[in-house]
Amino acid sequence: MTELALPNPIVRNSLAVSSDLSIAPALEISAQLVPFHTAVKELEDQGTRVKIDSPEAFQRGTEFLSICKQHATQLESFRVTVKRPIDDYGKFIQALFKPLLERLDGLSRSVGAHMLAFQKAERERLEREQAEARKRQEEEALKLAQEREASGDTEAAAAIMEAATMAPMPMAAPRLGVTNSAGQRAQVTARWVGTVAEPMEVLKAILAGKYPVSLIDWKPIELNRAAAAIKAEGVHLGLRVSKEESLGMRR
Repeated sequence: MTELALPNPIVRNSLAVSSDLSIAPALEISAQLVPFHTAVKELEDQGTRVKIDSPEAFQRGTEFLSICKQHATQLESFRVTVKRPIDDYGKFIQALFKPLLERLDGLSRSVGAHMLAFQKAERERLEREQAEARKRQEEEALKLAQEREASGDTEAAAAIMEAATMAPMPMAAPRLGVTNSAGQRAQVTARWVGTVAEPMEVLKAILAGKYPVSLIDWKPIELNRAAAAIKAEGVHLGLRVSKEESLGMRR
C-alpha cells in the first residue's frame, strides 16, 4: 500500500474572508478526501480479517499499524492546513476529518488488542516452559542425588539438590519488538489507574498518613499517582488499582 500524496492547500475559487484569509470550498475538500476514504476502507477490510497468532503475524501487525499511523498523520496535516485560514470554519473541518481519524484509531486499537493478547500468551507460554524445565531439572537432580546418597556420599547428594533448586533457568523473551519496514517497532505502554472503591477506607488511610492529603478531592490525577506508587492490581486501603496497557508504534 503506497503513501497517499498530501493535497496542496486550496486557494482556487475560494471564498474570500479578508484580504489575507480564504476558506477552501467544502466540495473541493471532500473531493480531495476521496483517496483517504478509499484507503481507510481497504484498511478496515483488512482489519476485520486480522489474526495475530505467530511472531510473523505480529510483525505484519506492526506494518499495519504504521500504515494507519501514516495515513492518520497525513489526514491530520491536511486538516490543519485547511483549518488554518479561519478558526470559525473549524467545526465544519472537524466534521469532515474526525470520523476518518476515529476509524483509524479504532483500527489501531483493535489490531493492537490482538497483538497485546498474543504477546501475553507468548509470555505465559514461556513461563510454562520455564516451570516445566525447572521441574525436569529438579527431578533429574533428585535422581542423581539419590544415587550419590545410596553410595554413601550424602554431602554430594545435598550439594546436588541445593544447586538444582538455586540455579536460575534461562528464559528467552519472545522477539516481537523488531523494527518494521517503516523504521518503527511496537511498544507497550502501561499506566496505573486509581479509582475510589471504598471512600471511608480511603479517608481512614488519609487520616492515618498512608495516603497523601491531596487524595481527598478524588481528582483522577492524584488517584492515578497513588495507584502508580502501589503498582499492584486490586483494592488497597479502599483504592482500586488497575493496570492499563496500550500498544503503539515508536521509532
